[in-house]
Amino acid sequence: VGPMLIALKFGQAIACADIPTTLTDYTVLDIRATNDNPEHAEITEIGAVQIRNGAAADHFHTDISPQNSTADAPTFQEVYLTLQSFVGIDVIVSHNGYAFDFQVLAREARRNGRARLPNPTLDTLPMARCYCPTASADLTQLCERYHIQPLETEQSTRDTCQTLHQIFEAMKTERASRYRRMKFERILDQV
Repeated sequence: VGPMLIALKFGQAIACADIPTTLTDYTVLDIRATNDNPEHAEITEIGAVQIRNGAAADHFHTDISPQNSTADAPTFQEVYLTLQSFVGIDVIVSHNGYAFDFQVLAREARRNGRARLPNPTLDTLPMARCYCPTASADLTQLCERYHIQPLETEQSTRDTCQTLHQIFEAMKTERASRYRRMKFERILDQV
């Protein structure tokens, strides 16, 4: 059985060697808002990190002044065009994005007379639940799973984006590993 198992593993490695690394260029996005309700939350901070060839290449971070606020920070309308320019045509990756980040961003854009970002989006939370069924919107559990420095309580959105980038890269590696192990699974019984 030993030589047959080695041959199977070798075959799996060869069959998966030409699989291209998926999604090497993207932008990680995180927002902070006045509350957790996506229908009423106003963005107070936006952070983004551009990823090129799997590594952080550039970052964007700004505080935003909520509507009717006297804070010195720029308004959403002032920041939005800069964010659009920074993101470009990249896929936007966010954690819990479909339930919160993307909804709030689109609502704020509409409220300020802007079109929502046309970029393709990817939420890492459903992907995380494939590997860790108890994963939540909090990244702490995923940091522990993938041995990544845990988040600090008062971390900026830019720092959260960098942590999410590490988690996303670790999940992509786990996905590729699982795919490789399942290749030729049907002949495993015969081996």
